[in-house]
Amino acid sequence: MKVKRFYGTLAAMAILAMVLFASKWFEEPAPVSVDPTPDIFRFEKEDMVAFKVERSGQQIEVIQTDGTWQVSGETWRPSRSMIRRVAHQLHDLTARAIVAEGEFDPKLYGLGDNAAKVEVRLRDGRSLRFLAGDPNPTSVSYYVQPTDEDAVYVVKKSSMDYYYFDVEEFRERRFATINADDADAIVATVDGRTLNLHRIAEKQWRMTIPVEQDVEREEARTMLGRTGALKAMDFIADAPGPERMTELGLDPPQHKIQIGSSDGETVTLWIGHQVPETDPQLRYVWRDEDQAVYTAREGFLEAFQKDLQQYRRRTLLTKHEWDVTALTATKGDDAIAITKSSDDWRWPDESPIPGSTPKRVAGRACEVKALEFHDSGLAAAGIEQPFATVELHYEDGGTNTVIVGAEFEAQTGVADRPTHKRRYIALDDSPIVYEVEASVGDVIKDLFREYGRKLDKDRENLATDSAPK
Repeated sequence: MKVKRFYGTLAAMAILAMVLFASKWFEEPAPVSVDPTPDIFRFEKEDMVAFKVERSGQQIEVIQTDGTWQVSGETWRPSRSMIRRVAHQLHDLTARAIVAEGEFDPKLYGLGDNAAKVEVRLRDGRSLRFLAGDPNPTSVSYYVQPTDEDAVYVVKKSSMDYYYFDVEEFRERRFATINADDADAIVATVDGRTLNLHRIAEKQWRMTIPVEQDVEREEARTMLGRTGALKAMDFIADAPGPERMTELGLDPPQHKIQIGSSDGETVTLWIGHQVPETDPQLRYVWRDEDQAVYTAREGFLEAFQKDLQQYRRRTLLTKHEWDVTALTATKGDDAIAITKSSDDWRWPDESPIPGSTPKRVAGRACEVKALEFHDSGLAAAGIEQPFATVELHYEDGGTNTVIVGAEFEAQTGVADRPTHKRRYIALDDSPIVYEVEASVGDVIKDLFREYGRKLDKDRENLATDSAPK
């Protein structure tokens, strides 16, 4: 009985094995899986040359012309950050999932009449068109349908939600930007005073109105920086009529600023009334090139309201110690001409100079900063019969002469240190006398003292060598 049962079980197992083998042998091949998260768009960001958004009766079309982005039919400029966002979010857009294919009801996904219609044009002539629909139930994704496909995808929220922003969000809020390196003219009438500045060299500015004076580069760049940073807090009106302009204090303007650049771009601002009950205080600002009125913080006007002396260039020469290749220091009837080799400074006889005194003389002379200005000269300055002069020779072939005059005690206004030493100096043939730190005279004294010691030592060595042995 047990034997029968054993063979019966064995037979059953054999039959089961045959069934399993047959089912495996005749099983159909598994279907090839389809990528559930395909690429929707792929292009290089810099290849985008235009985009258009239509929704709810509104339309905005942004086009790149000769390298400049413009809004079709508008004088105001599009937001650079929004342009970057469109290109960045779409250039490698990948679906999170496919939610519908073939026949489907567009309204279920917000892809009906209320959908945002978007077209992106590329440099090679291609146009990418799609509909942006509703957010999904979790509100972390948006439905999107390329217009040449019968499929609905879900994509990340940040790639689509901005198409539902108000058109104002596509406007550039930094409405007065200009490249400070290209700017070459500033004309500002603020509080009834006109300032006229022009760039005369790469890093040099000069004021011609209301006075003739060199301007500290950082002061000019502050004017440009504060203006360029202006941000529209609100968009008030496009091309308003005369009555509206007068109402806002813009015709005539209370203040006016114009900035010009070497490439022909201009920023022309009219500043009007303060906006009531705002903190920080806002003002109405008209940019003439945009034909638009904005509100912006009035603090930027401070850069144009300083005392004229504060604008003056205090860094008198635009060179540094490392630009100097040779110098001649003259003190009374004595003169020392020293040169700089690749690794050190050398005395007139070409012997190396130990220590840092030559470097300090070159640095203090060419990097001298003005503390006060005397435009009509000064009888007590000692410039006619100077304490010393330093003639500087630069690597680019240029030269300057620093004329060091009398030393004097200047008031500090500090109780425990009522005075400190200054010197008068003049530069080249300029009639202006400047007050500077006295250290420029001190390092010249050091140079002559060290040279005197060198000459004494040379004489001692000569005497020793020539003595009878």
